[in-house]
Amino acid sequence: MSGARARPRLVRHRMSAEGRAIDRLAAHLLSVSMRTLAPISIALALCALLAGCSRNLRTTFDAGNSDMTVEEASKVEEVPLFWLGAQFEELPLISISGDGRYGASFIYGDCLIPKEQTDGGCAFPLTIQAVTMCRPQIPRSPLGQRRTLRGVPAGTQGGGLVLLSRRVDVRIFADRSGRAVRAARAIRAVNPGAPGAAGVADPLPQPPAGADKRTPCSATGR
Repeated sequence: MSGARARPRLVRHRMSAEGRAIDRLAAHLLSVSMRTLAPISIALALCALLAGCSRNLRTTFDAGNSDMTVEEASKVEEVPLFWLGAQFEELPLISISGDGRYGASFIYGDCLIPKEQTDGGCAFPLTIQAVTMCRPQIPRSPLGQRRTLRGVPAGTQGGGLVLLSRRVDVRIFADRSGRAVRAARAIRAVNPGAPGAAGVADPLPQPPAGADKRTPCSATGR
């Protein structure tokens, strides 16, 4: 019929195998986050409503509660330390844990502990860990949801996303679906002169054979 409207054609976009794999990885991380962080989110909401937390959220770098400053981290020569700059998405860098000998953790965003909580801590929205790895001397649980990110093997372990690199494992713990994967794509070395360092656009250095069976050097006493 001349007056009939043409039906719009549906265009189906084919996702690459890597894209589908990363989507599945993000979905898996979301399910883990919902199981582990839901009680914490409820506690934070109660803190905000009842003013029952021990302090206010930090929004800037807290040098007094950090093991080193960004400048000190940039001078570490032994191992690459990965971070996301002074801020990632809406989360500011608030603290650095570790002295660089066995790696370090860069913590983005703050969390609050209810006053009535007498032990334990709280889960930060985003943590980037670089952990120096040695030959295994204790059993290590295998990676789940194995994929390739930044050119290296990656997978889930302990509720986080792990990327296996030459000198270190990069471990990313995030609070929501997709954030860990986005962070993995954006990490770069704060100390670019260290062996095994990589820029934001670079693939990470390939891990040695058997890297998925390594354990943290600190656990082996080295």
